[in-house]
Parts: sequence; C-alpha cells; structure tokens
Amino acid sequence: MSHKELTDLLHQVHTELEGTDKVSDDERALLAELMTDIRARIGEDTDAEHSLGERLSDAVEQFNQSHPTLAFALRRMMDALGKMGI
Repeated sequence: MSHKELTDLLHQVHTELEGTDKVSDDERALLAELMTDIRARIGEDTDAEHSLGERLSDAVEQFNQSHPTLAFALRRMMDALGKMGI
C-alpha cells in the first residue's frame, strides 16, 4: 500500500469521526492521538510501533459495536500499516 493510499485511509477515519456526534470526548481524543501517532510513524522504524498496533486494536474493539463503520476504517488502517511493516 502506498503512502497516498494510507493518507486516504487516514482521511476516511477522520471523515467518519467528524460525521458522528455519538463519539464521546474521550473516544474522540483517543482517535485523534492515534491518527497523530500514525502520521508521525509513517516511514519510521521505531520500537513504539508495536504499542501503536496494540492501541489501534484496542480502539477497533472499543468502537466495533457502537461505531462499526469507524471500526472498519481503523481495521483497514491496521492492515495497511501491517503491510508496510509498521
């Protein structure tokens, strides 16, 4: 997956997040932090990447029932980062 495709996925997650009013402030902050971390790590090889994957997985689990479209976008993000070795 190219950086452009990954950037498109980030945009999709952001759009999904902005399109729902049922996300709590804490959930919104969690997602914003994750998106910032993903952007910061694209193309970098750091030890923190493993914890990023775990945090994304936790976020998917948290949003799976209440916001399935957002959870789907996050799963796609996890897959894309995995294919990139991040």
